[in-house]
Amino acid sequence: MSNPVDQFLVGKECFLSPVSCENLIDSEWLSSINNHEFSKNFPGVGYFPITYKQQCEYIESSHSKGDLIFGIYEKISFNFAGTVSLKNIDWVHRSADHSQMIFNKYRSFSLFYESNSLIINHAFNQLNLNRISGGSIEKSQVDLMRKFFGFRHEGVNKQVMYKNGSYHDAYMIGLIRDDFKK
Repeated sequence: MSNPVDQFLVGKECFLSPVSCENLIDSEWLSSINNHEFSKNFPGVGYFPITYKQQCEYIESSHSKGDLIFGIYEKISFNFAGTVSLKNIDWVHRSADHSQMIFNKYRSFSLFYESNSLIINHAFNQLNLNRISGGSIEKSQVDLMRKFFGFRHEGVNKQVMYKNGSYHDAYMIGLIRDDFKK
C-alpha cells in the first residue's frame, strides 16, 4: 500500500502530518469531539455540537496564526488516529502550548509516547523553543507527561473548567529545554 499522506515527522510506529479539512472526512475526529464521553476531559469541546464547517474554519484559523496541528497516523495502516499540536507559539519568548488527542479506537501507549516524542523533539531541536506548557483535568495524563518526558508540575488552576455538572481543577505542567529527556 502506498502512503497517501505526507510524512513530516516519522517514528517507528507512527508519523505526523499537518492536518487539513480533508482529515475530517471519513475519520473519527468530528464524531469524537461531539461525543460527550470522549470529550469530557478536553476543554473547549463537548458543550455545543461542532459541524464540519466550524472545525474546518478552526483548522484554517490555527494554521494562519502559526499553530502547528499534526495528524497522528499509524505507520503501517496510515489510519488517522488523532492530533498533537503546538499552539500559541511565542517566537520572542520561545514557548508554546502543547496538546494531544488520540481517538478511542487507536488509544495505545506506543501512539501516545511516540507522537509526543516526535513533537517535543521537533519543538526543542528544530524550532529552537525553550519551553512547552500544557495541562489537563485528567491527573493521570499529566502524570504520564511528567514521568516519560520530564515535564514539571507548575500548579493547579482551581475549578477552571465546567464539565459534566461540576467544576474541575486543571493540573498545569511545563517543560524547559534543559529538563528535556532525550
